Amino acid sequence: MAKLEGYLGCPQQGSILQHYGSRFDTVFVLLHPFILPKTINPERFHPNTYPSNREILADCEAIMWKDFVQTSKFGNLAELDVGLRSYFQGLRSPNRLFISWLGRAMENRRVAPPFHGELDPFIEKAFVSTLQDSGHAELLTADEFGDNLSKRSIKGTEIDQTLPIHGVLSTVDQNTILTTHWDSCCSFLCTNDKAISDKALYSFEGFKCTKQTDVYWGLH
Repeated sequence: MAKLEGYLGCPQQGSILQHYGSRFDTVFVLLHPFILPKTINPERFHPNTYPSNREILADCEAIMWKDFVQTSKFGNLAELDVGLRSYFQGLRSPNRLFISWLGRAMENRRVAPPFHGELDPFIEKAFVSTLQDSGHAELLTADEFGDNLSKRSIKGTEIDQTLPIHGVLSTVDQNTILTTHWDSCCSFLCTNDKAISDKALYSFEGFKCTKQTDVYWGLH
């Protein structure tokens, strides 16, 4: 079975940079945006009726965390992260107050919550665009374990529903990967390409990891 070479999986606990070791020069945490539908009925944002990626990209607006915080009771992004993890039942001791703040703010702004543990279509589209701008014509896809590797043309990938929702996107040379954290509303962009690293600073909402950037598995 074809597998991504040297694939380390998604970091679950502790230092993000230590997890990847010397495999990548730079790692970013990308925050999945809230989703503001224009004409799609908000009631459709439930498992059995959830809009397709194509519908979301055509009809919805991505709302950044920093913008959402400004119209909510959350004091910062860290509190919002706890609120989202609590909302999705990813914490052993959920913060009930933060859940109420989150629910009220989403209702007031008529937004759906960010993608949780799955590749976000807005980030996926921006990632594909970044690869195209950097001269890539193809990419690799794999499941969350780095298995079931396949190569495909970049064209149209951002609306392709056949992509593994918990999977990995990679450049053909495997020097840049995008993978999603199962327990959070965020993804990890890992790269050895300075051009892609520079573009990431303004193409996504998120931050560059330092030696002090840790991740934790919410159920523990």
